[in-house]
Amino acid sequence: MKKSLFLLPIMSVLALSSCTIEIGLFDSETVKPSTSSEESVESIESIESIESVESVESVSSNSSTNHYSGNYYSSIDDSKSGSALLADLQTLMFSTHKKYCSYGDVRYKFKDSDKDPNNSSNIICFYSHQSMSGTWDSGVTYNREHVWPKASSGGLYNDMGSNYNNYVGAGSDLHHIRPAKTNINEGRGSTKFGNYKPEDFAKGDCARICLYLYMHYSTNVSGTGSLKSQYAGNLVLTNVFTSISLLKEWNSLDPVDDFERARNEYLATYQGNRNPFIDHPEWVDKVI
Repeated sequence: MKKSLFLLPIMSVLALSSCTIEIGLFDSETVKPSTSSEESVESIESIESIESVESVESVSSNSSTNHYSGNYYSSIDDSKSGSALLADLQTLMFSTHKKYCSYGDVRYKFKDSDKDPNNSSNIICFYSHQSMSGTWDSGVTYNREHVWPKASSGGLYNDMGSNYNNYVGAGSDLHHIRPAKTNINEGRGSTKFGNYKPEDFAKGDCARICLYLYMHYSTNVSGTGSLKSQYAGNLVLTNVFTSISLLKEWNSLDPVDDFERARNEYLATYQGNRNPFIDHPEWVDKVI
């Protein structure tokens, strides 16, 4: 009996030494004792990223029932659906979008549009929800993510020219461009959503951003506006999502939160226009 009791602590230690811990912020990974300082940094970044997600989510309300109640959409008849509603929304975009930000200026607007609600010196990075210094460091830490990739834009902004920081249009619209950790942005590349799967907390954002861009800038939508010929092009939703049904599914899976709403409010003041699918996420199912 004494021998059995003596063996219990040893067996417990052996059992613990064979255990692994999974952290599921990105793909689940097994945490093992670090063998280098680089692995230690990666472990710390994972912990910081998780804390950032918790920090952001603590001030977010994942409720899709908190709709915009102002008069911005007073010209919109929401009894319409499909192409008719899309056309009216596009016309509204071109009549209210007054400030077209340059791609260069985007670098410095993130400090306002994507500000960490818990740390005004930081921004919240897309895809990871990680809080990072808002100071632009030439793309070393974070860069400008085209949620709708340039290569999938049907020629609209895939070639922004050698002076790309002077580019103005769909490829620099702040409702579209988000700050993202450089390694995550580069890892996604031009992969379609569906083949590339962000974390659940970013899926609805991706759906609403891409539908906004299509509604505002696609020549396949029949709205009108004096700037349409200058800024619109052949955007096709299935060039960025593997299917329309997936876009709708992601919109429902990840409802609008307070961070999206605050961002939309800021950009309405800066650019003049709003993202209708943040204000009325139920319109996603009505228009496509």
